[in-house]
Amino acid sequence: MKVLILGLTNKTGLAVARNLSKFGCLVDAIYINDVAARHSKYVNNSYFFGDPELDVNAFTENLLNHLSDNEYDGLIPIHDAALEICRYKKQEISAKVKIAGLNEDSSYKYSINKHEMLTIGEKNGLTIPKSILIETLTSFQEIERTNFNFPIVAKPVSSAAIRNNKLYAYSVKICKNYEELTNFIRENVNSVNILIQEFVKGYGIGYNFISKNGKIQNEYIHRRINENNGVSSLRESLTTENYNLKTKVTKIVEEMNWNGIGMIEFMIKPDDSAVLMEFNGRFFGSVELSAKSGINLPVLFLKQFILDQEIPENLPLKRSSVRYIHDEVILYSSYLFQGKSKLFYRWFFELIGSLFKSRHYFETTVLNDYRFSFAFYRYNLKRIFSKLKRKKKVKQIQIKSLSKTDLTGIKKITYVCFGNICRSPFAHFISQIYTDQFQFDSIGFVNKENRLSPTNAVLAAKNFSVNLDLHLSKSISNFDNYETDLFIVMDKSNYYELQQRGIPDSKIRFLANQEITDPYGKSLDQFQDIYLKIEKEIIRIFNTK
Repeated sequence: MKVLILGLTNKTGLAVARNLSKFGCLVDAIYINDVAARHSKYVNNSYFFGDPELDVNAFTENLLNHLSDNEYDGLIPIHDAALEICRYKKQEISAKVKIAGLNEDSSYKYSINKHEMLTIGEKNGLTIPKSILIETLTSFQEIERTNFNFPIVAKPVSSAAIRNNKLYAYSVKICKNYEELTNFIRENVNSVNILIQEFVKGYGIGYNFISKNGKIQNEYIHRRINENNGVSSLRESLTTENYNLKTKVTKIVEEMNWNGIGMIEFMIKPDDSAVLMEFNGRFFGSVELSAKSGINLPVLFLKQFILDQEIPENLPLKRSSVRYIHDEVILYSSYLFQGKSKLFYRWFFELIGSLFKSRHYFETTVLNDYRFSFAFYRYNLKRIFSKLKRKKKVKQIQIKSLSKTDLTGIKKITYVCFGNICRSPFAHFISQIYTDQFQFDSIGFVNKENRLSPTNAVLAAKNFSVNLDLHLSKSISNFDNYETDLFIVMDKSNYYELQQRGIPDSKIRFLANQEITDPYGKSLDQFQDIYLKIEKEIIRIFNTK
């Protein structure tokens, strides 16, 4: 048997590859982001087909060519982005290989749309967080501020989506105040609907299952123990008799008519009541725990959805716990270097104690997959050194500020900042006030486009007769660099990023003789100070009216 994994990752993707390889499969993998898992002994071959965040069509064309040249028993999309790619080119991919676990849209909507999942959950008697669906900026602005109790969760209804030949990924933000919430809405609502939810205190669990035509065949619960920023490195398996969820989850899965793997996520409050969070219709980070607990989801999935075999049902659960040791080493070592020695030693002694616990497993060790382990730490060290190297190179950049002599023969000028929602659009529009001799534009490096400027940017700009209220961000990834005669940057990081994209130094200038810092997330007064600096430089160079 030979299978192809789409979207290899260090946890979920590698766990699937590991268990299928142990079962006897040859596992090839496509990685979207370079990961240490591609060096694992459980991955036969790994491939990179380009970045779908920049060009989905080019990525899928490479994928289809690969499928034409290689025969596989099935293709397994690992994460939401991989599922979106499979949905986007379903007909073409399906003509070459069986896509395992890709549901019909009528079922898949509960995985891709968190609002749909909350609706069906509430209908079947589950407790859901207080939520407001935001579809437009206007609908958000019409809600009274008193309706929000902070902290509050701002959650895009989808984790991934394909728009205009680009793959976008969306993440959740916990907002501490109304300003943070407003800016999150402004930056995302033009491309994805947002759920505003109450912040639920507690710990997370996942109700995990494999089902066919809406009938759950095997199931268990995992509890997240060691959590950091919503991601757990230690998990334990529990029977589905816990938390009184079995009957309601069974009804929901049946109504969804789900085929494949799924995990319904809940938060458990201090009173032990469960609150529905979302549904992940794919493999998940704790999948190795299923194997150690006697319900090997990757193998069951392979048998049923690729080999078309009947699988055993109601397998007994072997209570187990699994920890992802590599993440913990990186996290707690950083605590030690930060002087948080108590946290490090508390973890270290707990780790030593866990060695003597029964059915307590380490997901990956140096001994059983040394190539991955060495690559994992090598990648992390490389990331650290690359960051330091970049910082050093940025610091060494000499500031060459814009002068009037630099404008000889120039027709089109493009202002550049990080996100194209604060500094560069203000410079773009205020330049048009002082001169009509040039064509101005502005861009940023954030791939997501059509983001609105933050409220403080809009308010501060009004004091300079500049309207940023309707400005929509643009990305350099969609920009024709050859049409611009001169790029004007705000800081050294902007300069460095342009250099990395092959823009010659002769076409880049700083607006001022010092860096103009990014006011993003700062106060209204700080925005006004930055905009005043930009205006002074614009007047110095361009004032011809």
